[in-house]
Amino acid sequence: MAEKIYKEQKLSVNEIAQRLRISKVTLCKYLRHLGVVIHSYHKAIVAKLTA
Repeated sequence: MAEKIYKEQKLSVNEIAQRLRISKVTLCKYLRHLGVVIHSYHKAIVAKLTA
């Protein structure tokens, strides 16, 4: 579920962690374990690409 939400690129890592009631660190570790590349400024990058 966390991977799906992250890949939708609508929420930041902080927002996803809050919704899943886990820490940001735990979320990042889990996503990296799955092989997901995590961008620190995920929403900013998406905003620039869609502008």
